[in-house]
Amino acid sequence: MSFLFINPIFSIVYFGVISVPLLISITLIWFGRSDIGLPLLILILVLIYIMIRVLLLKRVIINESGVIFKTPSSQKQILWSDMKCIGVPRIRSRAGNRWIYFTSQEMHPVLYVDASMINNDFFVVSYRKSIIKAITTYWRSGITRV
Repeated sequence: MSFLFINPIFSIVYFGVISVPLLISITLIWFGRSDIGLPLLILILVLIYIMIRVLLLKRVIINESGVIFKTPSSQKQILWSDMKCIGVPRIRSRAGNRWIYFTSQEMHPVLYVDASMINNDFFVVSYRKSIIKAITTYWRSGITRV
């Protein structure tokens, strides 16, 4: 099963902010001011590409071999045979988000997730009930909830 991670609020705000300069640049080009409109249009297209590439294309694949976290620039995988713990920390992020963590390290249950903890043997994804359901299909050791 594959899960795509999109932050809908950020996406709407980002495209809302980008759409105004986009319309301005198209209008400038339309009325013959391509000296200003064309560079602005190129900049906006680059920003849209960066957003799609970096922010929208994060996904998690959960299958019979393990859990794979993919971004456009990297891929992290923990096989079920190497998995030591899957958990849901009790303390949420400052924004109120809940997380699910996967680790192949021997460690105590995690109360909160700090960015310094994330590496190839420990990664987190946004909490979703559908991910919990997919995990329980392959992982029989239970999900740690602290």
